[in-house]
Amino acid sequence: MAPEVGEFEMHTRIYVLKPIVRAIACSALVILAARTAGAVSCGEVLGPKAGTVVLDSHLICPDEPVVTVVGPGTTLDLNGFYVTCSGSNSTGILVTGSGAKVKNGVVAECAVAAIAGSGRHKIEGLWSQKIRVDSDRNKISDCVTAFGDTDGFEIVGNDNLLKNNVAFSAGFNGFKISGDGNALKSNLAIETRHGFGFALFGAKDTKVIGNVSALNLADGFISTSAGNRFLKNLSVANDGNGSAGGFVASGTAADNRFQKNKALHNEGVGILVAGDGGMVSKNQVMHNTDGGIEIPTAASELKVTGNVSFGDQSTDMIEAESCADVQWKKNIFTTASDACVESHHSPHFGAWRSSPSTQPTLEANHEDSTSDDRSQCLTTSAIRHVRQGPVVPFGVDRSLGRGR
Repeated sequence: MAPEVGEFEMHTRIYVLKPIVRAIACSALVILAARTAGAVSCGEVLGPKAGTVVLDSHLICPDEPVVTVVGPGTTLDLNGFYVTCSGSNSTGILVTGSGAKVKNGVVAECAVAAIAGSGRHKIEGLWSQKIRVDSDRNKISDCVTAFGDTDGFEIVGNDNLLKNNVAFSAGFNGFKISGDGNALKSNLAIETRHGFGFALFGAKDTKVIGNVSALNLADGFISTSAGNRFLKNLSVANDGNGSAGGFVASGTAADNRFQKNKALHNEGVGILVAGDGGMVSKNQVMHNTDGGIEIPTAASELKVTGNVSFGDQSTDMIEAESCADVQWKKNIFTTASDACVESHHSPHFGAWRSSPSTQPTLEANHEDSTSDDRSQCLTTSAIRHVRQGPVVPFGVDRSLGRGR
């Protein structure tokens, strides 16, 4: 019998997080009683070089956008208040120029908070239905998107950093990336209604590190383009619609690397790589419905090494071409689709099959995974992130729901 390593703990973290995120997101999007903003008027353009502008009340307007922030030298501090679209307008805050900053508030009843211009902006502690980034080299951190009709975060620009953000119940994808050279670190995508947790559509050379994708309608992570790296991410309980519930690289996604990730309890395959080149190394794959690690017919020149896969309802290791173009080495598993995969198994493999008492731990063959694998505790970090920030709506106590 395969060892149930960390399964109860993982489920506990996910299902504790789920109601907390829902409750906080709901409270953040409730429109409070409006009054005129003292420092900013409807449709106003702030900057460049306007210094720090601090809201002292909610700003509810029919203007498109409600407010524009122009860098450099301009910071809009929402101070926990709301910027709200009251008509057919869809953009709450538009950030242009370069080097502007927006922080600490809620964009409500608007489809998007847009970041454009020359880039290098900083967006911190913002709640919105959607955040769209069209420019380059911006930093988006400690933000929450929830209950929008489209994607939670849409990144069209290049070389942006997204860190410690939460996409909850997005209409389509939690994080949709089409620009090149972006980095996604320690983000959470949960309960998308019609799409993927993290979708790299045409995005090249993207670093996806230490993120969590859970309970989404489609795959946890998907890549359709070349040169992307997935490191130390967790994909759990996603519905892949019978294909790849955990991680997938399509036939056009060449030279993608999947290293030290975890794919657990997904509806579909844990990791499916159809693109040429690249690497599947030191991943942990358990209890997925349609298989553990799958390399279909089209893929070639792949290296599949040092992975652990067991408990999958189908086959743990699926190879379509009798290892003609794929190197399988030092993997730990219980079932394989081809004898050529078994011929390159880990030294632990034979003992694991023959004697349950000698089964290796889940971390076997994973160098340094116990010391620096952040994805193992990211859900706990996300709970702390939601409780302590990114922003507490005006009138709401930090102890989750107690009004002032």
